[in-house]
Amino acid sequence: MKSILLKITAVILITASFSCKESSETQKDANATTETVTTNETVKKTYKDANGNTMHLEFNNEEGMVTVTFDSETFQLKDQRPASGMWYKNDTYELRGKGETFELSKNGSVVFSN
Repeated sequence: MKSILLKITAVILITASFSCKESSETQKDANATTETVTTNETVKKTYKDANGNTMHLEFNNEEGMVTVTFDSETFQLKDQRPASGMWYKNDTYELRGKGETFELSKNGSVVFSN
């Protein structure tokens, strides 16, 4: 009977020691992901579609905006919350993309796609 109680106690102690270690590692990971890096980084990109149209994009990550120059027009779009990829829009234009593939729509009609 004593040996059974001794084995149960040993299992509980071993389990408790591993769970405490795992918990502290999980806490470290959680703290690492909550760090915020604030930069005023602007990223400029230029794209061409199959028809030879050019679209210039200037992303301001700090403000959540992109400035688009397309078809002799320059306008700003506000960052939205996509499920995947990126999504910016204003009352007239909408820019969606993933990776290096973008689609610009004006009033619901696609005007640029690469």
